Amino acid sequence: MPAALIVYITISALLLFGGYAPGHDTLYYWDWSRHLSLAYYDGPPGVAYYLRFFTNILGSSQRTIVGIGLLSHALIGFMLYYFARSLFDRKVASLTTVIWLFSPASFSIYGLQVTYDTPTCLSALATLFLFYKFHSTKRSFYLYFSAICGTLMMLSKFTGVSIFLSLLLLIILSKKYRYLLKNKHLYFSFSLSLILFSLVFLWNTFHETSSLTYQTAHVFHNRFNITSFLQYIVLSLVNYNVIF
Repeated sequence: MPAALIVYITISALLLFGGYAPGHDTLYYWDWSRHLSLAYYDGPPGVAYYLRFFTNILGSSQRTIVGIGLLSHALIGFMLYYFARSLFDRKVASLTTVIWLFSPASFSIYGLQVTYDTPTCLSALATLFLFYKFHSTKRSFYLYFSAICGTLMMLSKFTGVSIFLSLLLLIILSKKYRYLLKNKHLYFSFSLSLILFSLVFLWNTFHETSSLTYQTAHVFHNRFNITSFLQYIVLSLVNYNVIF
C-alpha cells in the first residue's frame, strides 16, 4: 500500500506540473462554481458547490482544478479502503484501493476530471458506509448523516434517488433490516432529506422545471415512456444495490 501511494503521488505530481489541462466538461462545471445557484439548466448544483468549496481553500486556477480531480480520486480510494476494511480485512481493503487508484476507467473519469460523477460517488460511498455504521452500532446520528449524504448524492445527480430506493428495498426484503420500519428515526431522517432536496424543486418551480425536464429528456433520449422509465429505475437499482 505505501508503494502504491508513492506511485500515485508521483503520477499526480507529473500531471500537476507537466502542463495537463482539465477537459471541457470540468471547465464547464468550474464556471458553474463561480456562479452558484440552487440548480442549473442542465443539472443539480452539487458539483458547483463541491468545486467552490475546494477553490475557496486552494485557489482558483486550472492547476487547482486538476489537483481537485486527483485529490478526489484519492479520497474515494481512502473511503473504499476504510469501508472494505470495516467489512473484510486489511488485505482486501488494500487490494480494493489499489484497483481503484490505477484502474484506467476510474482514473480517467475521476482522476483526470471533475464532473457531477465526483461528488456523486463520494456521497454514495458515504451514504452506504454511514447506513452500515448505523446498522452495526444502532446509533441514530449515523442514520441522519446517511440521509444527508444521500441528499447530497441527489443534489449532485438526480439519479441519486436510486440509492434511497435500494435501501428501502433492502429494509423491506431483508429480515435483518426490517426492524427499521418501526424506527422513528428512519422517517425523521427521510423527512430531513426531502426538506433539503426541496430547494432544487423550488428553483425548478421558478424556472419552468428546466433542469428536471432536461435531465429526463437526456436520460430517455426524448422518448419518455413507462417501459423506458421502469427499465432505467431497475438498472439504477442494480448499480446502487447494497449487499451487507
